[in-house]
Amino acid sequence: MRHDLQREMGVSWPERLVDQLGAGLAVIDEEGRYLYVNAAFTRLGVLPDGAGLERRVPGPEGNHDMVLREVIEIVRTGMPLRGARFERDGRSWEISYVALDVSGRPALAVTTRDATERETALREAKASASRHAALADFSRAAVLTEDLDVLFDEAVALLARELEVEVAGVLELLPGGVGLLLRATVGTRRMRESNVIFPVGAASQGGYTLSVDGPVVVEDLPAETRFSPPALLLDLGIRSGVSVPIRAGSVSWGVLSVHTARLRRFAAPEVYVLRTIANVLGAAIARQAAHTELRLLALQRRRLAREALESGERERQRLADVLHDEVLQHLLFARQECAALAGTESEPAVTRLRQSLDDATRLLRDAVSEIHPVTLAHVGLGPTIQTLAQEYAERGGFDVTVRVTENGPTPHDQLVVTAVRELLNNAVKHAGAATVQVNVSAAETELVVEVSDDGGGFDHEALCDAVAGGHIGLASLVERVEALGGRAELRASAGGRGASVRLALPVP
Repeated sequence: MRHDLQREMGVSWPERLVDQLGAGLAVIDEEGRYLYVNAAFTRLGVLPDGAGLERRVPGPEGNHDMVLREVIEIVRTGMPLRGARFERDGRSWEISYVALDVSGRPALAVTTRDATERETALREAKASASRHAALADFSRAAVLTEDLDVLFDEAVALLARELEVEVAGVLELLPGGVGLLLRATVGTRRMRESNVIFPVGAASQGGYTLSVDGPVVVEDLPAETRFSPPALLLDLGIRSGVSVPIRAGSVSWGVLSVHTARLRRFAAPEVYVLRTIANVLGAAIARQAAHTELRLLALQRRRLAREALESGERERQRLADVLHDEVLQHLLFARQECAALAGTESEPAVTRLRQSLDDATRLLRDAVSEIHPVTLAHVGLGPTIQTLAQEYAERGGFDVTVRVTENGPTPHDQLVVTAVRELLNNAVKHAGAATVQVNVSAAETELVVEVSDDGGGFDHEALCDAVAGGHIGLASLVERVEALGGRAELRASAGGRGASVRLALPVP
């Protein structure tokens, strides 16, 4: 039954199946003659000229990639050859050769299959993977890059490479929306060097892109009617392109665009690449704007803090002068008057009054010294710190070593005295130290104060948190140092015993 059906149809069912699959099939004998070809194989146009199936496989000068000796070798060895390819009329064909037996004689079956679509899909898949990898690398680099111009240059270079275009650019919307300035470019260096500004609105592709707030795909720029094509792009022979807006947060910052001199319709995956890069640029721009604002706020805060501290210092000095030059003098005068009353009938009362005046005088002197050390103005930084150190050493029961290297008075001398007092007071209250060292050194650009001890040490993280929270006296000291552009370092010894605080102040 099957044999009769085959005879009636004039062709076997395997041959019909091969034809329906669009595959070419030919059979060649050991002498290189075609014994059979199907219609698909004939359409390839690889058969030599001549009538009938007695045509032979062409030699080296023919248009087929197999020659007679290779046919004979495959027939002789019986080893198939699969996966060979040749290009013809813009398409890619995959060819396989398999030895077989025809009526007891060796022959060769040749099959061909159009691999154009598969290879196109493979190329597109590879291109997509390459683009996604490039986008990932660019996104990571954008987080680490602080220079926006460097980031813009990397963006246009990536676009030119991945989208295979001749021109790519980053345009920034100028303040007031008066135009678009070219910030980075590939292929239009002449424009960037001449500070070209493109008009906004429908007067340019970039302006139109901002007005529609979305991607704008251009298939033929000279024929464009939605906006006026820029003369500079027309002069470059630009035909096709696509542009997308760059948004920094809620603000329209500018435009990212690519162009080519070839007529081309940019597909959705290519527009996606452009939009992704635009989003990364927008995030980087917004992040830098936030950092700039924070730096400005920090500078403003530092300036206000410095002014407040200087104002407080002036007020403390004024109060100390009043207490020392007026109130203390009145106490001393009253004490002298009490001395003149000695030997009178009221001597016990006078003695008690004189003792009270002595105590008040001592307390007032201590208070004046705490508010503003008068000795600093009279004897200088070194003796003042030496006196302070000895006073606190007696209170804390520790030995103190003082070393002061100074090159004359500085604007920070009062703060240095305040710092030493605060740090010695901490040593008395918290350290439980046997020895304390105070070092003050002045260089050309920096005044350094360091107080260290061999006491119980501290939890560095806990102390930093306390300082940051402003819960201890050291916090205000650190704040004052940083307000003047200085640095504060809190360190614990490696062995867990002892602590060191180092303050560095810039010398104007």
